Parts: sequence; C-alpha cells; structure tokens
Amino acid sequence: MKRIVTAVRLLVALAALLTASTAFRAQAQTSTTDTTNDAGNGPVVGDGSEGLAFDGTHLWVASQFGDTLTKIHAATGTVVGTFKVGARPLGVAFDGTHVWVSSFLDNTVTKLEAGKGAVVGVYPVGNGPGGVLFDGAYVWVANRKSGTVSKLDVRGTLVGTFPVGRRPVSMAYDGSSVWVANSSSNNVTKLDAASGVALGTFPVGDGPFGIAFDGTDLWVSNFFSQSVMKLRRLDGALVGTYKTGDGPSAVFYDKAVGIIVVNNGSNNLMQLRQSDGVAVSTSATTTGPINVAFDGTNLWVVSTGSNRMTVKNTYPSSGTPDASPGVPRTLDTAVVSTTK
Repeated sequence: MKRIVTAVRLLVALAALLTASTAFRAQAQTSTTDTTNDAGNGPVVGDGSEGLAFDGTHLWVASQFGDTLTKIHAATGTVVGTFKVGARPLGVAFDGTHVWVSSFLDNTVTKLEAGKGAVVGVYPVGNGPGGVLFDGAYVWVANRKSGTVSKLDVRGTLVGTFPVGRRPVSMAYDGSSVWVANSSSNNVTKLDAASGVALGTFPVGDGPFGIAFDGTDLWVSNFFSQSVMKLRRLDGALVGTYKTGDGPSAVFYDKAVGIIVVNNGSNNLMQLRQSDGVAVSTSATTTGPINVAFDGTNLWVVSTGSNRMTVKNTYPSSGTPDASPGVPRTLDTAVVSTTK
C-alpha cells in the first residue's frame, strides 16, 4: 500500500518526505483491525490540520492553510469557535488557562484565552516554530528551521533558546527533562528543563517525528523506518524497537489506552501494549492522519488529507483498557454529534 502524499504534506512534512514513497508492511503480531467509518465521523475543521490539544473540556485544532484555531466541545463534537491566529499554525498546547499556538511563517507563538479565544499576546521565538509543549511551568517551542527550542514563561517572556538537532519536530516532558525529536538528525536530545543544558543526544530511527513519555520510558515514532523505539529515561538506552504501519507521525500515551501510534501512510491508528510493544489493535482513520488527542473517553484524530476528524471510542465492548496480555481489542468508532 503506497503512502498517499497530499499537497499539505508536500509543504509541511519532513524535507525527505517530498520524494519518499514507502510500501506498508503488515504487522507480524496478531491484532484486530477496525475499518469502519473510513470517511471520518467527527467534526469538520480547517485546511491542513496538524496541531491538536485538549484543555479538559474542549479540543483545539490548528489549521495551517486557514491560519485558524478551531475549538470543539469534546462531549458533543460541536464546533464552538474558530479564531484567527498567525501564518501557518502548527503546534498547540494548553497551560491550564491559555492555549498557545505556533505560527511557522511568522516565527511567533500566539497566546489565547481558553474561554473566549481572545488573543492575549503574540511572542517572537525561533525560525519556523512547530511543536509546542507545556511542562507545568514553562512553554517550550521547537523551531524547525533554526534547530533550537525556545523556553518562555507563561507571560510570554523568553527565558532561553537552546540548540538541539536538525529540524526539531516534537517534544515530551518526563518530569525533569525535555526530550526533543530531531527529524533530520535521526536522534533525540535530552535537555535539563531547569537550565536548558543538553544532557545527551541519542540515536533513533529514520525521521523521528513524534515522542511521548509513559511514566517510565520514552517512545519515539520513526517516520521512514516504520517503527517506534522505546528509550530508557535515565540514560536514553534503547529498550526495544517495534514495527508500526507506514509513516508513523505521532505517538501518544495514556494509561487508559496504552501506546497509540498514528500511521500517516497507512491511514490508521495502532494500539501497542506498553510492556512489550506488541500491536493489539489497528483502527482506520481518514486519509493522512497526523496527530491524536485523548479526552478521557475518546481518541480524536486530525488528518492532513481530510478536513473531517476521526473519533474513536476507547472503551469497546470487546475489552477494557487493561485487557489481558495477548487479547486483541478494537478501538470502536464513537458516535458523536458533528454540529458545526
């Protein structure tokens, strides 16, 4: 199955993605597959959606080609607001009160009040800002073009700018360190969150795109290797490498659902068991899924190839989030209102 490359992906994905075309390889492990609702069952958002965050009640979706941020009520799937932000918004994070969104072409981040979506401020960062992370005290921005991350306090004051690898895409926080996936360096950088000092650089697969912390280890999705790698938090040592679908763009963890991998080229989600990386389910999405968020009940997926989100229920009748090892389970398609 060949990767479907959309016009959106041509503009915003990894530089090597412009020419890459990789065949999808089926999983060796036994797993269930849900192919229902391939057209998407969630609300319609803006063009070129990539950034996604949940604030406890609402989801926020950054749409690159409309330069907008869409606010969605998670319980009903209703779009409750669309707000203008900077040029080519990519990353989104919630700090408990405000929503932060990066603007790739403006080299800024915009801070919005989460209630009404009013812009509080716009703050300069590095060149080509993408991923945004809140660590509980500070906002971190990965600057794709300058190979740095910017650290801001919640007032928008720049605290520091720290060098990392080439084309940093995404970040994760482990409680004391910030880990940065450098997509063109094929490595991750570990920074001390307090000082920004680099504590180590660790090799991973080809085109690391997503990174997540599961409370013990780090998980990195390697876009061109069709794999995720599990790294030990203490020293970055490789714990294991696990096969995924084509073009794993994001990796996500929550104790209710385990490890979720978004396979951009295979048009599906894959659920991995945290303990050993075994794939226990796959579930179809719209074309070109790029990111995922969890609201405590459902998984929400945005796609570069479709303006309609996919919503998956994480508590199917076939099992519970803590299903016994080796027992496959399917992420059922959720039923939500899609009033816009």
